[in-house]
Amino acid sequence: MDEVSGYDVIGDVHGCGRLLRRLLDQLGYRRHPARGHWWHPSGRRAVFAGDVIDRGPEQRLAVDTVRAMVDHGSAHLVLGNHELDLIAAMVTEPSAPDSVAPFSGERAGQPTVLSDDQFSDADRHDLVGWLRRMPMWLDLGGLRVAHACWSDHHVGVLTAHGGPTVASDHTVHALADPHSPVATAARVLVEGPHVTQAPTVAPNRRRRTRLAWWADPPLLIERRVPDDPGSPAPADLLDGITLDHPSAAHARGPLIVGHYAFDGDPVLLSPTVACVDYAAVRTGQLVAYRWSGERQLRRANFACAS
Repeated sequence: MDEVSGYDVIGDVHGCGRLLRRLLDQLGYRRHPARGHWWHPSGRRAVFAGDVIDRGPEQRLAVDTVRAMVDHGSAHLVLGNHELDLIAAMVTEPSAPDSVAPFSGERAGQPTVLSDDQFSDADRHDLVGWLRRMPMWLDLGGLRVAHACWSDHHVGVLTAHGGPTVASDHTVHALADPHSPVATAARVLVEGPHVTQAPTVAPNRRRRTRLAWWADPPLLIERRVPDDPGSPAPADLLDGITLDHPSAAHARGPLIVGHYAFDGDPVLLSPTVACVDYAAVRTGQLVAYRWSGERQLRRANFACAS
């Protein structure tokens, strides 16, 4: 392909295939007349921030669109927690993947690729083989993309245990062990950091709460509001959590994530951090950030299709 002129980072598609194609058209991508994949005539490249699968009504269309773009070099994909769910289920128990606890714990009650009759067993195995070659993070030189969080420490752990993909069976099985450094590192990148707290309404029940790690100090995510997600996390809950300090993370330059399913109009999380997941299935809005080399992100560079 020609030299890349910029990147369009697209949020969690979650099976909304027709909405994805509307966004691609709006961003200036076109269907190749012979090969059928989407590409950008000015040399821009799409980056899918993970969670292409599950929940939505057109999973096959979404998967086929993204896969064709990646295979023809007009897009990249980083894995989300739903892709890791699928990989872990199919690899650790291929004869009965529905019986395996998902990596992220989010499968219950949701439409998934495992239950979608548009995918045969052979299709699922083929998709998993392809997904296992995709990375959990991307550093594109001036722009970083991860599904939920970037941490130099956890990137280093995964690099030392086989790199950014889950091509190794050893890596996949390590994901199933919640105490393994591989699982811990992968969860931070694709689910974001969590703390465990006892809600006041049911003090005997513990619950995991997501952290707004981009804030200083980190916040508990209690609302789906990107610029006001919740309250400061108590210091004792942060013990044992290894994260890049926000000032150091921001100094690294732009980072774009998905995963957080925010409501409302897209806003920047910081001058160098943006989220492009605005809950396409729930809100009918699929969001992208159009990056063209800027060191400070710009709210005007968001694009939305609905």
